Amino acid sequence: LHTFFVAMLGLSVVWLRFKGLKLSKRRFMVNKILEQRAERNRSLLGALIPLSVQIKVKETASSGEPVKAWNLPHITMLCIKFTPSVSELSLDPATAQNAFELLDGLISALDAIVDSYGMYKYQHVNDTYLVSCPRGALPDIDEEHEPYPEEYTVQMALLACRIQRVVDAFPHASSI
Repeated sequence: LHTFFVAMLGLSVVWLRFKGLKLSKRRFMVNKILEQRAERNRSLLGALIPLSVQIKVKETASSGEPVKAWNLPHITMLCIKFTPSVSELSLDPATAQNAFELLDGLISALDAIVDSYGMYKYQHVNDTYLVSCPRGALPDIDEEHEPYPEEYTVQMALLACRIQRVVDAFPHASSI
C-alpha cells in the first residue's frame, strides 16, 4: 500500500509538472504573439506619426512629465495607396526586381513633387504613401491658437492633381 501511494504521488508530481510545462509553453507563445503584434502596431504608428514627434513624446514620457498633446483642429493629409501592392503579387525574382525598381522610381518622383509643393512625406510603408501639410508634420505648440493656413489645403489639392498626372504618365512594365 505504501509503495502504491508513493507511485501515485510520483505520477501526480509528473502530471502536475507536465501541466505546468504546457501552461508555460502556452504563456510563452501568447507573449510572443503579443510582442509581434505590438511591434507591428509600433511600426504602423511610426508610419503615421513623424519621427520628431515620436522622439519628443518618448523624451517627455521618460522625464516623468505629463505628455502634452497638441490641439491642431485642422491638418491636411494625403494617403496614396498603390494597388496591387508588390507584396500581393506572385512574381518571379527577375520580375520582382523590375517591380521594385519601378516602385522605387515612382516613390522618388513622388518625393520630389511633395518637396516642390512645400508638403512633407511622412513615410511610405509597403503600398501606402503618406503626405502631410507642414502643420501636421512639424506641429508647433504656438500654432494651436493660429488659424489654419488655407494655402495648405489648396497646395495639397494641387499636389494631388500633380501626383495623379505623374502616376498616369509614369512608365510601367507590362510584365507586372
